[in-house]
Amino acid sequence: MTNIKLIFKSVILSVFLFLASLVLAKTSSASPRLFLDPASISIPKDSDFDIKLTIDVENNSAFGAEAILIFPSSDIDIKTISNGGFFTDFSHAQSIGRLEIHGFFSSPYDSKSGSGTFASLKFTAKKDLGSGVISFVCTGGENDTQILNTNGINILSCGILNQSNLTYVAADTGGTGVTSSPTPTQSEPNSCGGTCGSNYNCKAGFFCYQGYCRNPACQTDVDCVCPTAKPTVRPKTVSSPTPQAVELLVYRPPTSSATPSATATPPPAAEEKRGIKIASYVLWGLGLVVILIVLWIIIRALRNRNNPPTSPSTQDPLV
Repeated sequence: MTNIKLIFKSVILSVFLFLASLVLAKTSSASPRLFLDPASISIPKDSDFDIKLTIDVENNSAFGAEAILIFPSSDIDIKTISNGGFFTDFSHAQSIGRLEIHGFFSSPYDSKSGSGTFASLKFTAKKDLGSGVISFVCTGGENDTQILNTNGINILSCGILNQSNLTYVAADTGGTGVTSSPTPTQSEPNSCGGTCGSNYNCKAGFFCYQGYCRNPACQTDVDCVCPTAKPTVRPKTVSSPTPQAVELLVYRPPTSSATPSATATPPPAAEEKRGIKIASYVLWGLGLVVILIVLWIIIRALRNRNNPPTSPSTQDPLV
């Protein structure tokens, strides 16, 4: 009986150590996330407020991200959308109550770790009473909010996304007892290089191109000084191009031997995950072997106990 108790204790201890090693291996990986800052805000009617979309991939290597937001279009208006600088390439598209923001690197071999600002958003409140929510669209599908690593795999968990809670309040009356909305003030339009969400944000002679005020005659020139002579005729007003949604492609290493990075080693994050998987498989295998050996010992012990060997003295004498 004492031996059986010791065997059961050994089994329980082995299983506990095995499960603990799996938990440690699983929790060693990072948890990338996207979140809205601030998470709650009170806004007077006809006033502007800022929402920052922040990204944190910790020690993972991120190639791109896509954030899909929904908001109450009857309560607030989008005023400007600008790149936060975490990704080099940035685009956005919007419809009624929906905003899609895309960020990625133009080179498939570039990536980034750590945290930073994905996008900066400016809204205008149209109500003085009630509440609303700005939230992510994330159900685990391919066209939802996601963060892609250098292998084109989505590393974002929908369960850790937050939302921004809005509370609409009346404008400050200054102690007069009469509620009145202040006259909205128009900010000074931006010159060349200033951020913009539409042509409305740029001074006369400039238009909004990919989020920045540019010269219509040379829209890609950052200083708006065209290399050729300026036309003598005043250029026609150029409408802002409709931002196009950019689909994040799955990264696949090139197969051509002429490409310098064809033999490049996988990113450190991928090597680390592969090592964790191999260690998990080895631990699973060792745990199963230990459990099988212990079960075999228990069965042998129970058989010997139930069927003790017959003493030679009790056998029938030979005739």
